[in-house]
Amino acid sequence: MRHLAQVNVARLKYPIDDPRIAGFVNNIDIVNSVADRSDGFIWRLQDDDNNALDVVFEDGNPLLIVNMSVWESPAHLEKFVWQTVHKQIYKKKDEWFEAFSPLVG
Repeated sequence: MRHLAQVNVARLKYPIDDPRIAGFVNNIDIVNSVADRSDGFIWRLQDDDNNALDVVFEDGNPLLIVNMSVWESPAHLEKFVWQTVHKQIYKKKDEWFEAFSPLVG
């Protein structure tokens, strides 16, 4: 059996405790709770606070945050992303995160 692992790396526009990021931070537990109960969900990266905000990315930049989860199939992940509260939070990503430049090989 194969599973799907997804990893997101995001660069915050402001420090995690900045009020301008509160809309994101205040919804992390809700989104994670929905993921945990979703069909096809297997596992997600967590720290002691039940999210991954304290996981330090390789270069130590506190504005870089990482998220990882494992799903039974792409269809299960797609349903979670686009048919739950996650979609409403995702729509606001430009308020909280900088756009990454495409990687050039």
